[in-house]
Amino acid sequence: MISRLKNLVRKATSMFRSEGPEILSLVAAVGLAINFVSQMILSRIYPPEMFGVLSVWVSLASLILPAAMFRLETAILVPKSDEEASALLRLCVSLAVCVSIIQGLIFLVFRVQVVGMLGKEIGNYLYLVPLYLLITAINLAGVQSWVRRGEYRQYAYSLAAQTLASVALKFILIPQRGFFNPLVISELGGCLAQLLVLLTLNKDFRTGILSPLTPGEGWALLKEYRQYPRDGLPSAWLDGLRRELPIVVLTPQFGEAAVGHYARAIQLVRIPMSVLGKPESARLMSEGSRAFREGGDCRPVLKEVVRKLATQGIVVYGMLAVAMPFLVPLLFGPKWAEAGRLGPIVSIYALFAFVGSPVSQVFYFTRKTTIDLFWGVITLGLTFLGLWAGAKVAGFQGALMGWAIAYSLMYVLLVQIGWRVARLETSNVHQEANEATD
Repeated sequence: MISRLKNLVRKATSMFRSEGPEILSLVAAVGLAINFVSQMILSRIYPPEMFGVLSVWVSLASLILPAAMFRLETAILVPKSDEEASALLRLCVSLAVCVSIIQGLIFLVFRVQVVGMLGKEIGNYLYLVPLYLLITAINLAGVQSWVRRGEYRQYAYSLAAQTLASVALKFILIPQRGFFNPLVISELGGCLAQLLVLLTLNKDFRTGILSPLTPGEGWALLKEYRQYPRDGLPSAWLDGLRRELPIVVLTPQFGEAAVGHYARAIQLVRIPMSVLGKPESARLMSEGSRAFREGGDCRPVLKEVVRKLATQGIVVYGMLAVAMPFLVPLLFGPKWAEAGRLGPIVSIYALFAFVGSPVSQVFYFTRKTTIDLFWGVITLGLTFLGLWAGAKVAGFQGALMGWAIAYSLMYVLLVQIGWRVARLETSNVHQEANEATD
């Protein structure tokens, strides 16, 4: 037992010293543990209404976020020259500022209508949404510049700052819960802490956001990378809709209690995606995009990432499928037993999503974003069909089973398509080599 503990400590120390994506795994795991423990305490202090306002507030910002930079932050990995990547970073920041201002003006004009749809409590924090949107968008662009250069340690520091600041503020502001919602302010404070780390550690980012592009330069970049807003924006919104599809479709038919059990189950199976999947996704973005820029072939990186995720996923989600029916009632109480029974079903979806989700990055740094858009449209239709057919045959659990099977099949297709586009055709490689020589 002692030797195993020593090996665990030695492995954690090695991960902390690593300059690769392993350090992201360590920070993500520690962050999730801190959040999990803090939520168990805070749920006994703050009323459910405050958590509800936070969820609506974050969801509202998340729906707008894809439009903040026209999805051009994903193009930062593409250019072969660092100068062009820096110009894209500055364009992203400029777009985020403009979109945030426009969003604030829209809320100012249509405040009554928005509050009428979302509830009067959200009205007190509506004008903080554009600020949260701006900070989050700038953070995303800055993180992409780190991933491009493979600077995972700085990325990990920014994530740690966000988690620690957010959790600390939730406890520090407890005495003020009678005056305002500390959960909303804490979420905003966590994003601000990440931005401060970006400004401190990323010199290129710091100088870049202070050097805005001229209108001519910005328009030239928008024209050069027009497929990212053209295809990336619909894809991002489709992705958000697909994630919420079971809640949207099944709530009117089966009620909020049944969907609440689904939400608890899906929250648990997504934990390994953050701890194990996020570092591999960052690795594919960094090493894969670099390999494609330099040699027109990122298949070796893609193969290694998919193989590693598949090996981990089979073990992790196999264990979750078996353990969740017993583990969920033990951790959250007997009233959550139904969520545990849904564990094996959502684990099917989670396994294929765990392996397949990072592959979508390939379509962006290979500039094949239209494929991702079409895949998103087809997936939305098939998952809706799976929900509808499953509900007709076997009720709530049947609906989720149909949804999970449809999603899983589409992720298998996504991996196959990603493999095909991960290598340039020989003629294209020769053409680019000749252009570089000329």
